[in-house]
Amino acid sequence: MNQYLEQLLQEKASQATAFPGGRTDYYSVYEAIKAAIYRDARFVNCRLSFNDDFIPTDHGKEHTESVIRAAGMLLKPSVGHGQPHELNPYETFILLVSILLHDAGNLFGRVGHEQHCLGVLLEVAGGCLNSVEAANIARIASAHGGKTEIGGVPSKDTIGLIIRKDLDGYLSIQFRPQLLASITRFADEICEDSSRTSKFLIDSGLINPESEIFHKYGACISNVTFDPPDRSIRITFQIEKDWLLNKMPKQTSAGLVEIYLIDEIFNRLNKMNCERHYCARFFGDVLKVKSIKAELEIFHDDRTNRKFTELDRTTLSLSDSGYPSIPDVQCGIGWSGEVLAAKFREVSA
Repeated sequence: MNQYLEQLLQEKASQATAFPGGRTDYYSVYEAIKAAIYRDARFVNCRLSFNDDFIPTDHGKEHTESVIRAAGMLLKPSVGHGQPHELNPYETFILLVSILLHDAGNLFGRVGHEQHCLGVLLEVAGGCLNSVEAANIARIASAHGGKTEIGGVPSKDTIGLIIRKDLDGYLSIQFRPQLLASITRFADEICEDSSRTSKFLIDSGLINPESEIFHKYGACISNVTFDPPDRSIRITFQIEKDWLLNKMPKQTSAGLVEIYLIDEIFNRLNKMNCERHYCARFFGDVLKVKSIKAELEIFHDDRTNRKFTELDRTTLSLSDSGYPSIPDVQCGIGWSGEVLAAKFREVSA
């Protein structure tokens, strides 16, 4: 079943004046690109763990479908209701192909995967898209993550540095590349949840230690939604008490560190809010996301006695207020890795 944005493209595909060269086959082109990428997407997860014992969370077809769904969730309140600022049909096509491409480069390995977008697109759509058109789309997809260099210095400002124009065009049809890159990037950011991992593998101890924290983080997320009236991303965490007792190894750019899961959750929420703030520069009037609102529940799952007990709960909100600064989501709620580990070790005893 087609998702919202795909349905929108299919409905508009017959409008020859909306697409470059008066073509009316862009939905068929999208379908062909999607089928080709999905044929190989099943091998992405295998490729990511090929060189070592690292077991990644899902980066295959299901994740890509989730990103398409998330982009539709973000845009649905504004698209199709007659607003002057909405995606045009060609932009919808570009956005969908950009999402299909964003992780396809993982077939070449995780490091620098975003740099392979053009090669993948030319391989799967060389006969359908002009090379200039393909390069435009690949540039948008490649800005979803990683770093680029300015003056020899790595920078995470990939949208601003890779895509220099906020308005571009191809054969007289205009599109907004920075906007489309920001939607791809933010939709990808909010797509972490329990569907990207296996609770069975975690509980069975089959996830290697250096991968464990990434899988447990994803497994804690039971729901992510966009609240249009409130303009907020709402994310729900349900955290097993025993997962809070000990630190886990995590590979970072500074080397291997030990970190508690709750502190990793706070770090990732800060990162999500940072991405919200960054992408908002490029959203323009099409999309507004004013805050990240999280609900965190700690529970004990006593399977022996078939009891599920809530032990603690808190909520927090990350939004713009006052002079911009790096937020600290721990501030004011009294939770940290050390505090909760000590507290629940006592409960376990």
